[in-house]
Amino acid sequence: MAITGRTGILAVVGHPIDGARAPAALGSFVAQLGIDLAVVPADVDAAALPAFLEGARAWQNLAGLLITMPHKIAIAGLVDELTVRASTSGAVNLVRRDRDGTLCGDQVDGAGFVRSLIDAEVDVTGVAVVLFGAGGVGRSIAFALAEAGVARIVVVNRSAARAVALTDDLRHAHPEVEIQIGIETDAAAADLLVNATSLGSDRQPGIPLDPAYIRRGSVVADVIAAPQTTQLLHEAARRGARIHPGVRMQQAQFQTILAFVGAETDRPEGGRIADAGRGR
Repeated sequence: MAITGRTGILAVVGHPIDGARAPAALGSFVAQLGIDLAVVPADVDAAALPAFLEGARAWQNLAGLLITMPHKIAIAGLVDELTVRASTSGAVNLVRRDRDGTLCGDQVDGAGFVRSLIDAEVDVTGVAVVLFGAGGVGRSIAFALAEAGVARIVVVNRSAARAVALTDDLRHAHPEVEIQIGIETDAAAADLLVNATSLGSDRQPGIPLDPAYIRRGSVVADVIAAPQTTQLLHEAARRGARIHPGVRMQQAQFQTILAFVGAETDRPEGGRIADAGRGR
């Protein structure tokens, strides 16, 4: 697709950004649909993020921003409006620029993750979840899974403060779900084990738990899209678990992303505005 003066821009914002798969993967998806939209990387560090957003308000052919690590929580306090989904999770991974320069933040990590499970015929109703990671991605996935009807969520995180904040918010929003702070060994009781940390990526290789705690017959899901088969998923498959790679979550997000940034008034389900007047 040729880029012209009429081409819209969707910037993938993170730091560092050189290992991100989203510009190529989403760009290819957009090209297949014949949409006049260019997906470009934007390497912006935390200190420059407020100034970058001010510039985004004036960028008239900017359709939106796809937010990646480490900005998903910080950017929630910098945009002008939040959807209910983003407000509840406290994190933003997608920003739409409206024609008047207003920036509206949404969070589609959790929705994309649950949709990818449904597409793979993984039923989450009534299951026990052990979630590694309580950052922006982990929060979004936790709220989406609670909304989808899981029975229990155990949060394992290196930072106790983040784990406490997430579990407190989950209990308030979903009293019907059993919510706990856990430790690594709790993975042995998981029906669905989710890695929502950055461990396992090309840039940060590793595994968030001892593979000995992976239970045969469980579903092990990773949010990491590159590599497609992380060390965690490799070990899980060896132990007889069903694996669910992060690229499936990424692909499930694409339609929601394009719908959200492509229209000012037609918002996808879950995209209602929660509050306004932020960030200025």
